[in-house]
Amino acid sequence: MNRDWLALYSVENETDISGHLLTIYDTCISLNAQHVLELGVRYGESSKALLIALARTGGHLHAVDELRDKFDAPAFAELRAERRTFYNGHSTTVEVPDLPWDLVLIDSSHTYDVTLAELRRFERTRCFILHDWEPSRPQHGVDRAAFTFLSEQPSIWALSVRDGFNGLGVIKRRE
Repeated sequence: MNRDWLALYSVENETDISGHLLTIYDTCISLNAQHVLELGVRYGESSKALLIALARTGGHLHAVDELRDKFDAPAFAELRAERRTFYNGHSTTVEVPDLPWDLVLIDSSHTYDVTLAELRRFERTRCFILHDWEPSRPQHGVDRAAFTFLSEQPSIWALSVRDGFNGLGVIKRRE
């Protein structure tokens, strides 16, 4: 599996995040990511993009979800076994290794308080990707939490936003 496979997969298997899978993959590759943290797994759609990229960079995915691990795609069994560790628990309290995270993908509760707590907890990362960036849905607080976080350290971070498929925010540490 590679970027071409992922491009075809994202078109043939439309989900609420499929339109962003290449952005997730490309971001992971551009960072040459070794340590990636995924907060919120559900059925593992973003995990697929991350694992394909991490197979190329030699990195490892640490995935966190409050629910049981539902990512069971047979085609990914080997990559899951080699390059992924799953933690069952809440994103703000679960114990994960204290690593220099290259990328933290946030797609968990979508509330303002939890998203802000996640951003602050992992603020040493090089890059955040936030799914469900939807200013039109006030019950979702992803964008508002990100703007609060960015206002606390405005010179450190750069933000880009991608529309469609519930929106995606990418927050990169300035070099």
